[in-house]
Amino acid sequence: MAKTIIELKNADLTLGEAAASVHVLKGVSLAIDAGESVGIVGPSGSGKSTLLMVMAGLERLDGGEIIIDGTALHRLGEDAVADFRGRNVGIVFQSFHLIPNMTALENVAVPLELANVRNAFDIARKELIAVGLGERLTHYPGQLSGGEQQRVAIARALAPSPKLLIADEPTGNLDAETGRQIADLLFAEQRERGMTLVLVTHDAALAGRCERQIRVRSGEIVSDAERLSASARQGSRVRMSGTVAARRLRPMISLRPLLALRPLFALRLALREMRGGPEGLLYFPRLHRPRHGRDRRGQLAVPVDQRNDRLAGAGTARRRHPVRAQQSGGDRGRAGLPPGSRPGFGIRGSAFHGAASGRLQPGAGGAQGRGRRLPALRQARKRAGKAAP
Repeated sequence: MAKTIIELKNADLTLGEAAASVHVLKGVSLAIDAGESVGIVGPSGSGKSTLLMVMAGLERLDGGEIIIDGTALHRLGEDAVADFRGRNVGIVFQSFHLIPNMTALENVAVPLELANVRNAFDIARKELIAVGLGERLTHYPGQLSGGEQQRVAIARALAPSPKLLIADEPTGNLDAETGRQIADLLFAEQRERGMTLVLVTHDAALAGRCERQIRVRSGEIVSDAERLSASARQGSRVRMSGTVAARRLRPMISLRPLLALRPLFALRLALREMRGGPEGLLYFPRLHRPRHGRDRRGQLAVPVDQRNDRLAGAGTARRRHPVRAQQSGGDRGRAGLPPGSRPGFGIRGSAFHGAASGRLQPGAGGAQGRGRRLPALRQARKRAGKAAP
């Protein structure tokens, strides 16, 4: 059974004070075994970097327990925690945090000198050669590229031979190719030295290379899954390939064009209800009229070529809907028009025709047609007076 190197029990931490306080960790419990590689992922502000700093002893808990390699850090003072961290924990930061006025060799030797190691520079030189910087020993950080600075930071973290290596976004400030090389270096050193690697990243590919992935959201662990073994991954690929093959056998018919017509069908039904048209057909009175006689529903039809009232000189004679014209028999009777006539449309159905024949009197036709038919009546009387011998 593997030894547990990191153990958190109900870890609780709040940063800030009063209105600016933020409850970062909310009763987090976690256990990580020795030699394990763990990737912590989650959205920004979820508390994953704070969780990492608690493991490194850089943040003190408000409540709960943190035990690293059998040592309860929550019970130690600040100096004791710093001494324990210098001997057992290596840290790789996203922004490198190299001392600018020291060479690469001197930066790597700093933690060894603080730990009173005799051959600090020899170990530092060896670590820099291991990360591929044997020719950059005397260069300052400003003379190194981003990838080279991160390699110096990794060499500095590995120099004390820690049992736990913590990396906070180790590839966040690097391009894709350099980030891949740094990731390869980290995992190679972790496997070679048998140490525990815990890293925080937004890169799903980098987290996927870890044996275990922990997802954090709002200061809580929402998922903790181990990476599939090689045989399990192979079986998963076989199942997925079978599923894809089955999907390819399905007929490639898209229903999107038909679905896009649903609003038109709904509009058709609504208009049919409002217009009262025949089954299966939109009914528009002005579009479905025959040229003569009655329409297909037995309603009075008005020829299109008789709609221009100006042919009869009626001016602004009111056009009337055929359905309302058929239902308003009182108006037709008061105007003296025969039942089959069409008041308001064409010559024979116009107000002028009724006035010229003497059957339309002032004020006849109802209140609705009174104001519009008086001008036609006056014109008819004037014309009748001129035509008299």
